[in-house]
Amino acid sequence: MKKGFIQIPLLIGIVALLCTTATAGYFGIKYFDEKQKSQQAEQISTPQSESAAPIEEEKKQVGDVSKSTKKIPQQEAKVAEPVISIQESINLKIEKCKADKQTSYDSSIQKLNATVDKKLQEVFAALQQQYNDAVSKIYSNASIQISAIDPMMTGVQKANLTSQYNYNASQLANEAYNNQQAFWGNQKKEIEASKQQAIDKINVLLNDEYQNCLSS
Repeated sequence: MKKGFIQIPLLIGIVALLCTTATAGYFGIKYFDEKQKSQQAEQISTPQSESAAPIEEEKKQVGDVSKSTKKIPQQEAKVAEPVISIQESINLKIEKCKADKQTSYDSSIQKLNATVDKKLQEVFAALQQQYNDAVSKIYSNASIQISAIDPMMTGVQKANLTSQYNYNASQLANEAYNNQQAFWGNQKKEIEASKQQAIDKINVLLNDEYQNCLSS
């Protein structure tokens, strides 16, 4: 529609120009024909030459109009270039802030998980070492007790006493294992709780940064 509105006035101007030129040529020829019939050849040639000038002028004007008409699509194309609206700009900024927030969150959680996993491994290794040392000491004491059995005892007495010392040692070793597992469970709970607190703090900080990103 826009091109139509631009082209219609130009078309009207061209038609009016052609009508005006044709009318002027007609009246010029008729005037000289009625005034000087004896000099018909000269009188006819004169209005033809006079009408030729308006025709040349007409061609020039039509050419100028054509040139201006060709330039119009370029102007329209320039106006028709996509322009990002305010709402689109806001939406793009929101998406960018969300993406930055998610990237920071993923990076922070990855580092936090690595730190927590390392801490859990260190705690478990320490507890395992304590358990191994305790069990070693338990069975070492049992061996000492067995070696200290009175040689004057009968074989059955020695066997029964040795079995008792070994049983006591195994009970102590089981107790040490249960204690180690219980302590390990408590340590994991504390570490996981600390991890959750860290995640909560990360979310708070990232929410603040997200709001700052939107308002910047």
